[in-house]
Amino acid sequence: GSPVSADDAAGALVDAIHKPDEDVDWEDTAPRDAERIALALHTKYCADIAPRQTYLGVEVSCEKLELPDLGIALTGTTDRVRKTSAGLSIADLKTGGKAVGADGKAVTQGHGVQLGVYELLAENAMGLQITAPAQIVGMQTGKTPAAQRVGTGDVPNARAALVGTEEHPGLLEHASRLLKSGAFYGNPKSFLCSPKYCPAHPVCRFKG
Repeated sequence: GSPVSADDAAGALVDAIHKPDEDVDWEDTAPRDAERIALALHTKYCADIAPRQTYLGVEVSCEKLELPDLGIALTGTTDRVRKTSAGLSIADLKTGGKAVGADGKAVTQGHGVQLGVYELLAENAMGLQITAPAQIVGMQTGKTPAAQRVGTGDVPNARAALVGTEEHPGLLEHASRLLKSGAFYGNPKSFLCSPKYCPAHPVCRFKG
């Protein structure tokens, strides 16, 4: 509800890079290079993406969405909830070296299930129905201006694979069966092997 100027947002961006709240492994990227790339993408986002959006929520957090029939709960934060001519939609920001294709559109492949979770979380947190296609906002972190692109791409029916049908159970039901049966194959080398990402972590015998 409180407007933020592009300059204020840019200042927060610079502070986040040079005064991070957590330890950062910069690998082969210097903070000043990250700042240059991030500010370029921030400018493009403010010029090309934000003016075309009508946001109803930013960083919408859902502490817990209980699914009693499955015996599991979902938690997380949805980047954006926006109003469109087709209804309410979520928007998820993705960054990376291949976030936007040569055609200027955000790469959407492989993100459907995650977006479906964000739709369910946003609905529960805001008490509103999300009916329009989910949106990916891609920001490509190239080192050259030509490779620093922003773009969007839509993902219709994002939650379909999650909830499934009576004939074809969705991924949430499959996950519930795995956790309840104990037929869970852990991978302690995965960066997802942590209480933050894996619901089986507290009782997992593979994590040692």
